[in-house]
Amino acid sequence: MQLYNIVVTGAHAAGKSQFIQTLQKVEDSLVIPQPSSVTSFERQRIEAPLDHTSIFIDSDVIVDIFNLDGDPFDPSSFAEREISCLGYVVLFNSCRPVHFAETLRLLHRFTMLTNAPFIVAATQQDDPAAIPLSYIRQRLNLSEQIPLVPCVTTNLESVKQVLLSLLDHIEHQTYEALL
Repeated sequence: MQLYNIVVTGAHAAGKSQFIQTLQKVEDSLVIPQPSSVTSFERQRIEAPLDHTSIFIDSDVIVDIFNLDGDPFDPSSFAEREISCLGYVVLFNSCRPVHFAETLRLLHRFTMLTNAPFIVAATQQDDPAAIPLSYIRQRLNLSEQIPLVPCVTTNLESVKQVLLSLLDHIEHQTYEALL
């Protein structure tokens, strides 16, 4: 059996728990294509309390998705999972501009801890007061190579699109690394 781990992180109230809960409600019906060019990783024991769900791709592939609770700036909260992290999603609450600084610190910290591919998902994009994606990209200094996707954490299709975007990004980066 192959196990792939994905970490979901973000500032306080970015929507991490809701993202996981949306997946938990319908995990049996969720089908995500298996990344074709990535290798299997061993399951790491997680000791901190986390929101978590598993998605069964088929009888041989499981994707575990974790919300990193606690202090994301504590190296021990992520470093022990680094080996098993296929990629990660950084959530940014589009209605809370005060979280730009914290999200920037998270992005910097994670890029120091791991080379795992990541994307940024802008939550609450269904709110009329949501900050536009172009402004979020500019304020977070995201290159065009880093996917920035809209997300409504209570909507399964939106959450699925975030995960599919991450898997596409992982596959693209893996392909580029082989060239």
